[in-house]
Amino acid sequence: MASRTVKKAQEKRHAAASNTDKLRDGGAEDEEMDVLSPAMTKAMATFTADISQVIETKFDSFLQKIGDISKELQDTTKRIGEAEQRISAAEDAGGETEKRVSYLEKVVASLQERLDDQEDRGRRKNIRIIGLPESSEGSSAVQFMESWLPKVLALNTKDGKIKLERAHRVSGPTRRGPDSRRPYPRAMIVRFHHYSDRVRVLEAARRAKEVRFEDNRIFLFQDFSSGTQRKRRAFDEARRRLQSLGLHTYGLNYPATLRITVNNTTKSFTRPEEAMAYINTLDGEGTVPGE
Repeated sequence: MASRTVKKAQEKRHAAASNTDKLRDGGAEDEEMDVLSPAMTKAMATFTADISQVIETKFDSFLQKIGDISKELQDTTKRIGEAEQRISAAEDAGGETEKRVSYLEKVVASLQERLDDQEDRGRRKNIRIIGLPESSEGSSAVQFMESWLPKVLALNTKDGKIKLERAHRVSGPTRRGPDSRRPYPRAMIVRFHHYSDRVRVLEAARRAKEVRFEDNRIFLFQDFSSGTQRKRRAFDEARRRLQSLGLHTYGLNYPATLRITVNNTTKSFTRPEEAMAYINTLDGEGTVPGE
C-alpha cells in the first residue's frame, strides 16, 4: 500500500517535470519567432516594394505603348475614312467620265461615218488600178489611161479615148515583193470626167474576167476612203472561203455589206464573224445542210 502511494507520487513528479519542459520549449520557440518577425517583415516589405515598382514601371510603359497604338489607330482610321471619301468621289467622277467617254465615242463614230461617206461621195468618179508596173504610164498618166483603158477593155469610145480629169500613183514608197528585185507597184488612181464612163469601165472589167498589161494581171476596183476600205477588207477571208467552196453568188455592197445568195435565198451580213459562221454551214455544193 505504501509502495503504491510512493509510485503514484513519483509519476506525478515526472508529469510535472514533463509539463515544465514543454512550457520551457514553447516559450523558447515564441521568443525565436518574436526575434525573426521584424526581419522577415522588413524583407517582405522590401520585396513587395521592389515588385510593385517593377510592375508599375512595366505597366506604365505598357500603357504608353497602348496609348501610342491607340493614337496611331485613330490616325489610321481617320486617313482611311478620308481615303474612302476620296475613292467614293473618284468612283462617282469615274462613272460620269465613263458615260461621257461612251457618249463621245458614239459621236466620234458617227462623225467618222459621215466623213467616210462624204469622202466616198467625192471619189464616186474614181477607180483604183492595182498591179500596173511602175513607170508603165510614161510621162503622162492621163494620156496613157485615156487610150489604154478603152483598148484593154474593148470599149467603144470617140477617137478610141475616154475622157479623164486626172490620173496619178498613190503617194508613198514602193513595197518589195517576193522577188526583192521587183517591187510591188503603187496603185493608180484614175478620175473620170463622167461618172457614166467610170461605171462602163468597171462593168467591162467584170465582164472581161481578167485584165492584163504585158505579163502582169491588173485589178480594177472602186476607190473608197481608207475607213470604208478597212471595213471592206474585213470580209476578205469570208470571200476567199466562198470562192474555195465554189460559191460565186455573192457581192459586197456599199459601204461594207456582204450579200450571199444560196438556193435563191439571200442573206446580208455587216459583221465578218457572222458571215464566216454562216459560210461554215455551207458545203462545197453551195447548199445549206438541212434545206
